[in-house]
Amino acid sequence: MKIFLVTLFFLFSQYLLAVEAPLPREYKINDSKYSYQFPSTFQFITTMPRNYWSFLKNSFSFTDDNLKGWAAIILSSAILIHYDQEVTDSTQRLGRHLGLGNNENTVGTMKVGGVTFLRRPSDLGSAMYFLGDGWVTIGFSAGFLTAGLITKDERTLTVAQQLMQGLLLTGFTTQMLKRSTGRESPIKSSRPGGAWRFFPSTSTFQGNISKYDAFPSGHLATTMSTFIILSENYQEYHWIKPVGYVAMTLLSFQMVNNSVHWAGDYPLALGIGYMLGKSIVDNGRKKLEEGENKTQVVILPVMSPDGRMGVNANVYF
Repeated sequence: MKIFLVTLFFLFSQYLLAVEAPLPREYKINDSKYSYQFPSTFQFITTMPRNYWSFLKNSFSFTDDNLKGWAAIILSSAILIHYDQEVTDSTQRLGRHLGLGNNENTVGTMKVGGVTFLRRPSDLGSAMYFLGDGWVTIGFSAGFLTAGLITKDERTLTVAQQLMQGLLLTGFTTQMLKRSTGRESPIKSSRPGGAWRFFPSTSTFQGNISKYDAFPSGHLATTMSTFIILSENYQEYHWIKPVGYVAMTLLSFQMVNNSVHWAGDYPLALGIGYMLGKSIVDNGRKKLEEGENKTQVVILPVMSPDGRMGVNANVYF
């Protein structure tokens, strides 16, 4: 319900992008220069299939970096899954010692048709957990969209769309995996480390979600995707990376502490968020070679004061 309503809202907001495109700019990010295309209406939707295909292709191509990445994910997942119950017990003891408790204390604040689609934190522990909520990414996206419309900045508007794509595509990917692996969350575990019930039926899954949806973590995948999109597009702001690492550490700790996830649910989630974020960013900008001229043709409808319609074509070099 939340994703459906948010998607409708974001699609509606795309009408606001029908504004006059500014003179194209180059963006220097560290030692490289990039150009961004001024987003067209509904580009948020039309580029989604291509970006998801890039994610799949980049994730499963046989390169040295990919093989190392997959080896790290598989090895770390295997080790953590083996020790998941011990890690969870130790983490929850530390949580109680720190006064965080072991409960999930977010509070429902907005309902539509009897379905709660907005929850807010009520204490420090739930605030740490809320860092991975989709509403955080939605807030970033809305902020970038507003700023981009005011400044007519291609990069800012592109990032707004990329953040929403990252949210929806990580949600889609992790949901498919959750519904395939069927791992019990700690709060519903029937044995140490939680049971795995592969490919539960849709009705079974929906009837007791936390009994089947632990692996992988959608919260962490979404947070990683958001972090990568922001840090890759704004590499000149060096504080983004440490802030992102701290946020993901707090989120990861709290999701084990409040029995929502096992630590073994994290490596694959991080890999999904990273590769999706990178794929979306790489497809959303063009790296300019030294001395390369950037040409852009902008064709826009115009209306004269007496009501006559026409088009205006501008070519920028």
